[in-house]
Amino acid sequence: MKKVYEIEIDCPMCAQKVEKHLNKQENIKSATIDYSTKRVFLDFHKEIELDDLNKIIKEVEEDSYLSPIEIKRKERIIEKDEIILMIRIAISILLGVGGFILNKTIIEAWYFYIPLYIVALVIVLYDIAINAFKSIFKDKEIFTEDLLITTASIGACLLYFLGENAFFEAIMVVVLSQIGELFEDIATRKSTNAIINAINLRNDVAHLLKNKEIIDVDSSSLNIGDLIVVRPGEIIPCDSVIYDGEGYFDTSSITGEFTPVKSNINQEVLSGYKLVDGQITLKVNKLFKDSTANKILELVQNSGEKKAKATRFVDKFAKIYTPIIFLLAFLIMVVPSLILTISGQNEIVTVLGETRSVWNYFLYIGLSILLIGCPCAIVVSIPLSFFAGIGLASKNKIVVKGSNYFDKLCELENVVVDKTGTLTEGVFEVTSKKINNIDEKEFDKLVASIESLSNHPIAKAIVNSLNVKDKYEVKDYQELVGLGLKGIINNKELLIGNKSLMEKYGVSVDEINENLTCVYACYDLKYLGSITLGDKIKDNAISFVENMHKNNIKVTMLSGDNSNSVSLVADKLNLDNYYGNLLPNQKIEKLEEIMSNSKHSTCFVGDGINDSPSIIRSDVGVAMGQIGSDIAVDNADIIIMDDDINKLSTAIKIAKKTRRKAITNIVVALTIKFALIVLSLLGVFKNLTMAVSVFADTGLTVLLVLNSLLLFKTKNIK
Repeated sequence: MKKVYEIEIDCPMCAQKVEKHLNKQENIKSATIDYSTKRVFLDFHKEIELDDLNKIIKEVEEDSYLSPIEIKRKERIIEKDEIILMIRIAISILLGVGGFILNKTIIEAWYFYIPLYIVALVIVLYDIAINAFKSIFKDKEIFTEDLLITTASIGACLLYFLGENAFFEAIMVVVLSQIGELFEDIATRKSTNAIINAINLRNDVAHLLKNKEIIDVDSSSLNIGDLIVVRPGEIIPCDSVIYDGEGYFDTSSITGEFTPVKSNINQEVLSGYKLVDGQITLKVNKLFKDSTANKILELVQNSGEKKAKATRFVDKFAKIYTPIIFLLAFLIMVVPSLILTISGQNEIVTVLGETRSVWNYFLYIGLSILLIGCPCAIVVSIPLSFFAGIGLASKNKIVVKGSNYFDKLCELENVVVDKTGTLTEGVFEVTSKKINNIDEKEFDKLVASIESLSNHPIAKAIVNSLNVKDKYEVKDYQELVGLGLKGIINNKELLIGNKSLMEKYGVSVDEINENLTCVYACYDLKYLGSITLGDKIKDNAISFVENMHKNNIKVTMLSGDNSNSVSLVADKLNLDNYYGNLLPNQKIEKLEEIMSNSKHSTCFVGDGINDSPSIIRSDVGVAMGQIGSDIAVDNADIIIMDDDINKLSTAIKIAKKTRRKAITNIVVALTIKFALIVLSLLGVFKNLTMAVSVFADTGLTVLLVLNSLLLFKTKNIK
């Protein structure tokens, strides 16, 4: 059993801690926390009640808790606990500045300024220190971000006993760290909300028609069968059926079709559609939470359950990286000082000409490196990069269910596609005509006259293709089951049908490939010619194959249709491989054969219903234009909402841009941290090394968060 909850949590490292603790529970099969959207994805062996889950979480994070997902999230610029933190920071700064002034004016009277320094430090440090010690003694996790800050700030205070007053720097370290945490939370929350709002197609207010009065109500309170009024310019809140009126709808937010679509009484309209013209009354047929627009948003918000390689790398990296920073800081504090002391050198001259005590200098630098090493910039920005990428895909009518599928799209080797409904329209079109001893216009007129009386798909395709306006009157019209059509025109018998019909009446016909769909015509028992039909190839199918080949991706078509018709489509599209006459189980076998011969990932693209087994089996299953289908939503990894197969090329480009953005963030973060470590060792920042280090790291985090958000703002995907 799977469940999704919202989680109140302070930092990405805390999220990792809670995730690890939840995964240790006997009744939890797997737990994943997406810090970007503040959601927890739980897969239970045996379901645990919400209250019990919160008790488990409080064992490692007292201030964190789960809550049911709100259909409409309340957006707040600043949370209550952040306001309290701001007050603490303000008081700490005032006391710290007061202590600094007293320190510089009443130098000998330490009992004036030291207490102010200590109180100022305690006010901003206590929660960080408590969390650090809890991690050590309760969670058995020693090397955490909280311990980095606690050790550095307390260590700076202890330098006082070595003759160096660094109290003010210690306070600044924690103050800047807390301010940085504040900015990180606000920036991350605003970034996430910006992405969610941009792809949120929902209308939270509905005009309920009740007792001939219109009442504005919350859309989530609507029930199936309720009547609602929609006015021009408004978005439909729930999937509904038109009860009264007619109008033109902008369906581009769901289907990508920018030409307004006219809908009349009894036609279904989806949430997210916008009424362009007219005023209509709708009858709700799906609850707000089950409607199309909400379903799309939920899929995007829940995408964090499946993490990309870069995100999983960051989770593991932080656990290894933080202890390494502690070890490096310890070695820098102790080793150079011991070597220089043993050699009789008790002082050191930095590159800027300042003389410092050896132990004071290297202890100070080591403490600074603890702060530089804080992994927040990487831990926060990488998951946000992938969430921004998923948001960008959604803006382009592509729903990606997990950032891990971006990895697979980047490594795509094969695309396997169904034919009907994917590469072809699934409707017949005339591909060729052969005419025998008759004028073409007369041939077309005779055929169209009788075919226009039939509702058969082949008849409709012929009539649409021939486009004859002036038709003959047909008498004694008959539909001959399994054979074709029969009628009298101008007192002569016209037969239109298959080869068996012609043989029945003793009419000899041209030899046409028996595997093709062919209609023969004879008039007054004289053979007139034939019309060959094929499945119409989609307009964008050729460019799709070309785009795949540009990316060195092979395209293979699997179809249940006969091999000759499949061959015709494959030749027109220049496919790498094709297979016809396949039953559903044979499609799976062929797909598995392709996957077993591939070094990298294989994608299957189908209509999301008949091809569900293949969609499930492939590395990346893509459903075409079936966002309204529960089967597609459940089985596909990626859903192309506007039925444009070329959007797979767009998805690949977005995946590659997202991975590049994540890698860039990692490289930039590590490069800047390395540079800061070198500059700190050289003493470039003098007595402000620790404060500058925290400020630079905080600035770096905000910078990388904004860089991740820029991905979502991309307009031209190349």
